[in-house]
Amino acid sequence: MHYSTELDAWIITSYAECFTILHDVQTYGTDFFPWEYAGRDEEVAGREEIFAGVRRLTNSEGPEHVRKRAAVGAAFTQAAVDAVRPRIVAITEQYVAELTPGEPVDVIETFAKPIPDTLLTDRLGVTPEDYASVTGWARAMLVASEPFASAAQMDEGRDGRAELTSYLAAFPSGGPDASGVVALARRAHEASEVSADEVLSVIVDVALGDGLTAMIGSALLTLSQHPAALKQLHEDPSLIPGGVEELARFDPPPHVLIRVATSQATLGGQQLEPGAMLFLMVGAANRDPEQFDDPDRFDIKRANQRHLSFSAGEHFCVGAPFSRIVLTETLTAFLARFGHIELVERGVRRPEGFLARGFDRLDVIIS
Repeated sequence: MHYSTELDAWIITSYAECFTILHDVQTYGTDFFPWEYAGRDEEVAGREEIFAGVRRLTNSEGPEHVRKRAAVGAAFTQAAVDAVRPRIVAITEQYVAELTPGEPVDVIETFAKPIPDTLLTDRLGVTPEDYASVTGWARAMLVASEPFASAAQMDEGRDGRAELTSYLAAFPSGGPDASGVVALARRAHEASEVSADEVLSVIVDVALGDGLTAMIGSALLTLSQHPAALKQLHEDPSLIPGGVEELARFDPPPHVLIRVATSQATLGGQQLEPGAMLFLMVGAANRDPEQFDDPDRFDIKRANQRHLSFSAGEHFCVGAPFSRIVLTETLTAFLARFGHIELVERGVRRPEGFLARGFDRLDVIIS
């Protein structure tokens, strides 16, 4: 644990301290925005306008968080995703069949992105055309709600909010897609459990498949770098569920989670004052030798699988059961056909950013 003057924040790398912070919601909050931008009204205005002052699912806390999570959580329970597993299998096998062996292919564009997009279309209970619109509006809102958004980005965010608000208001809460996320959220609104603005904020948080796309890409990249493990998984599919957990630990897309001290606290021998920003380095915590034996070794048979890649505590990822099954079935379908992944020279292109590790491209040759 050390203080970064450049980030004006505490950098937390130990598993034990990250685990403590994630579970102590009374002392460490998720809604850091009011603390970080206190007195900087222009930067706060964008967020307040785009989300009408409503905290997103990722930043809400306590009963508010539980209420919002309950509005859509039924679509992501273990039982719910087990029920649609045949559909997940069919979609993953479809996209595997479309891969061309023996020549360079960008597996993000052709494989890792369309699988989550197709399956999230199902989970939301919308048409593919509507899913493209919903995610476009959501992305525009997220960009506009960030500090320093340009005037053009603010206009796009306002348009996105207006379009998504109208779409959600007109979406039927019953009918053949009544088990989808949008219908569930609409019914929660009709029951006065969440407001219309809260429905909007929750849909923005759960609609995008970027994290799952990055997880699939990261899994393929890691396996290309560990051919012995790839061979084991190819020859023995029963190892894949354990391999999924190790892949999630070894190189998680969310490398950083942010919290704020909401009251005076002592952590790692350091005194924290209210408003102190904490950067939880999940990627580092997942490699903490105090928690994991030989942590830099990729071991698909590792017994300790208590990683923090899906967060922990109150904000444990609502979509974790869905993500685990999708990644398991994606690798099962892929490894049933392919046993070799060769990374193309300069084949990894990542977007700029500090909080997450995604991909712009991942060019490989498979066979």
